[in-house]
Amino acid sequence: MRKENSDFKTVYLSEAGSQLENRDYFGYIELDYFACWVMASSIDEYETKISAEIVVKNILDSFLLKPGMSRRHLSAYIREANELLQRESKVSRLKASVMIVVSDYMSFRWGSAGNVHLKVIAGNHFCVESEDQSYYQQKINDGTFPKDRSKGFTERNNLTQYLGTIDTFKPFISSRQELKELDTMILTTVGLWEHVTDIELLDATEGTKEPQEVIDNVEDLLLSKQMSELHNYTIATIFINKLYLKEKKIWPIVKRVLLIAIPILLIIGLFIFFHIRSEQKQAELLKQTKSHELLGNQYVEDGNYKRALEEYNSALKIAKDIKKYSTKSLDLKQRTSQLLVDGDASLDKDDLTDAKKYYVKARDLIVDHDKALADFDLGAVSKRLAYINSKIYISDLTKLGDTQLEAEQYDAAKKSYQKAKATAVSINDQQALKDLDVKLNTATSQQNAAQTNIDKAAADKAAAEADQVAKSDPDKAAANYEAVAKKYDDAGLPDKAAQMRAKAAESQTEAQENDDAQQVEVALGMEKKGDSALANKDYTVATANYQAAQSIYQTANQMTSVLKVQQKIDAANDLKKAEDEAQVQKKAEEAEKQKAAIEKAAKEAAEKEAAEKAAKEKAEKTTTEEKK
Repeated sequence: MRKENSDFKTVYLSEAGSQLENRDYFGYIELDYFACWVMASSIDEYETKISAEIVVKNILDSFLLKPGMSRRHLSAYIREANELLQRESKVSRLKASVMIVVSDYMSFRWGSAGNVHLKVIAGNHFCVESEDQSYYQQKINDGTFPKDRSKGFTERNNLTQYLGTIDTFKPFISSRQELKELDTMILTTVGLWEHVTDIELLDATEGTKEPQEVIDNVEDLLLSKQMSELHNYTIATIFINKLYLKEKKIWPIVKRVLLIAIPILLIIGLFIFFHIRSEQKQAELLKQTKSHELLGNQYVEDGNYKRALEEYNSALKIAKDIKKYSTKSLDLKQRTSQLLVDGDASLDKDDLTDAKKYYVKARDLIVDHDKALADFDLGAVSKRLAYINSKIYISDLTKLGDTQLEAEQYDAAKKSYQKAKATAVSINDQQALKDLDVKLNTATSQQNAAQTNIDKAAADKAAAEADQVAKSDPDKAAANYEAVAKKYDDAGLPDKAAQMRAKAAESQTEAQENDDAQQVEVALGMEKKGDSALANKDYTVATANYQAAQSIYQTANQMTSVLKVQQKIDAANDLKKAEDEAQVQKKAEEAEKQKAAIEKAAKEAAEKEAAEKAAKEKAEKTTTEEKK
């Protein structure tokens, strides 16, 4: 039995990652003459049925019923699983990616639909690599996307073929591939291979003696990346420790020799012919290998490691068909190119830790294998490492500055940012310069804001003191408020400054009002003196006091009192005028009376004189008559 005379060791790991449940599934069967490994990954979210589990169990059941590894067998297994998923899709469509590998313990064949990967490692390189049935793989094949997954990787789940499809279903079935002892077959779902690069997978496999070691190394590598979201991931590792070798039976050979004894010459001729053709083919393959290697060397000298990697991969792919050809030098060049490509990709994504790791490994390989890798420029790799160290130094200083800024150590933070900026200038890192300018501006703004808060606190304290002074001395408070307003201006708080100036104006008004109140008291006293003088009919004194009081009222802006006193002045003037007119009238009347008296006296005197004259005349007449 083939199984008993071979040694295939299989170990697998399937985890949910950061998801609630694991929707990947893996299973395998080793029969006497054939072994089958099946890995599937659900690409639907149907809760009650896991499509990957349905697919794997169905394919293994089909394999048990009809074991085989022909194209027809593998195609039938996958198509039956596809039809089962279609039948089970009652509530929602069930869909899954699948990879099936079948071996007869001497060779193997695989079939796939979707993006589950198969890689076979021989020595320290991949001798077999499966391809996706995806839009992403198409873009890799036509050269749009690079194989290192630095671009377009979001298209990895845009599948062109998968189980559960209702369109034309064409799974991929490989040709029969030879196995060699110590080969390692690795199957992975997208949740793992999307994070672990080919070079990392080779590193995880190198030097291992058991498949469990590979599983542990790969899982440690995956978890060390500390992704915020980790999908379901599954990996299966098969170590080919021993292959089945067919027993050489003598009689069938003798029988065959006897049967072909007659055309022996023809066979010898054909053998010579095919041998010559084989040698020619080997020479052509060797020429093609050397051509790709030389072209890769030229790309290395030009610093185009991606193109160099493509040429080295092409050379290795051809070299595997060349007998007794050592690929050690090519392997070193391919691995070094892959490290530099992965380093460049990590640097483009600003993943400095991974980039440094890749460049250090590449540098160590160039140093350790200086003859085989003479085309690789150690100085250029060292410059890349120096650049990354500068970037890390910038990052560390920036983080330090952020911590200092958070602790309100503004001068220290700005000093850290300035050092980082000087380093960024030295390596012409424009993006870092822009980011650091923003951080410097932020630190300055926060420092100014903090100083403003200090100035505001001092101004607030001075304002409170001014408020206390305002209760007892408004005039002094006005000056204090003006000083506080200047403090607020210096703190960049114009609104607060305006409020203080308003309070200063209020205090000045209050002080003025207090002064006016004192003046009003004086005016009231003078007004009362005027009232007393008016009562004593001393109108001149009353008017003088009223006018003095009115002037004070005018200064104190007591317009009502001004009008009231004006009325008193008018009344005093009217009374004085009336008095003056009365005096004039009295004098006129006295003069009239005096005139009338004079006239009466004169009349009386005249009458007396006339009477005396008449009496005299009468006397004289009498005398005369008497004389007569």
